[in-house]
Amino acid sequence: MEINEEIKAYNDKQLPSDQEICNLLAISIASELVESENKIWHGHPVWFLDSNPIVG
Repeated sequence: MEINEEIKAYNDKQLPSDQEICNLLAISIASELVESENKIWHGHPVWFLDSNPIVG
């Protein structure tokens, strides 16, 4: 599963100490939810299955 470019940009805007956490979470979530869609929704990263928000 590829991480959406908007999520990568969101993570890059966080404090350096938080960027590592954000990136690890995004990679972990995406690797487990391979059929999900991820995007920025209501201002933060969210993963969807069948158009339903499930993580974020």
